[in-house]
Amino acid sequence: MLIGQKFLKQLTDHVLKISQAKETEVLVFVADSSLTRFANNQIHQNVASENLLVQVRAIIDKKQGVARVNLPLSASGFFKSGQSLLTSDIKNKLQGVTNKAYEIAKISPPDRHFSHLPGFAEGKFVYPKISSYNEKTTLVTPDQKAKEVEKIIKIARSKKVNAFGSLSVGSEEVVVANSHGVFAYHPLSQGYLNIRIMGQNSSGRSDSPSGYAGETNIDFSKLAIEQATKRAVNKTILGEKQIAIEPGNYEVVLEEPAVAEMMTYMSYLGFGARSYHEERSFMSSQLGKKVMGENV
Repeated sequence: MLIGQKFLKQLTDHVLKISQAKETEVLVFVADSSLTRFANNQIHQNVASENLLVQVRAIIDKKQGVARVNLPLSASGFFKSGQSLLTSDIKNKLQGVTNKAYEIAKISPPDRHFSHLPGFAEGKFVYPKISSYNEKTTLVTPDQKAKEVEKIIKIARSKKVNAFGSLSVGSEEVVVANSHGVFAYHPLSQGYLNIRIMGQNSSGRSDSPSGYAGETNIDFSKLAIEQATKRAVNKTILGEKQIAIEPGNYEVVLEEPAVAEMMTYMSYLGFGARSYHEERSFMSSQLGKKVMGENV
């Protein structure tokens, strides 16, 4: 169940009220997820987690301090019979993390690249609303996931291969708020399948063929679980026909998950302002210069 925009705004409003900093930013990340793992064609683990993370950034001129605190949902008291309860324990933790961010800011060196936190544009703050939440996904039970995993195992056994992987569901809530009146809230849900099929190599070699497939969807019922399993199985079967080739330049076709992972690392390591200014990015000192080939 989502905590909700109303209750999380009370939390961020409280932090902004007690902060001593000239400017303050509050980020809130709420996660509620459950996962079923399987290996060697059988389920071996069911796990679940709940967490509420509050991050406070305090700014004194160009000096910044950041601190975080975790509030487990089961004990936080934020959602109880439709009432938002900022208990004394929660207030103490929020006071502590807010003070810590402020103290860190006081002793931090100024960031010459920092200007100020964003505020209202022409008198109002507007951000795009994205539909990415499906309540039915968050209500999927371990039994329902087990029935889907059973389909995977049946396909794998029919082809005399072994299935490994995980099937998970979860929801998240993200909040961004600051002392200039900005408040943005976004809920999302996700069903995710990660599957690897391993061939049964009777020779005991470590180079047994394998195949990977993944599926994700906001709506758990729309996960193409059987189709993904068949893709992974087919890759494994094709891998049994491997032949040795000479070293050389070969054209390689990458699937979407492989390209997505490459782009994720590239964006994380190279496209951020911090990495650029700290000269850790391949983009550093390259303004106005061509850094990519024609094929990118």
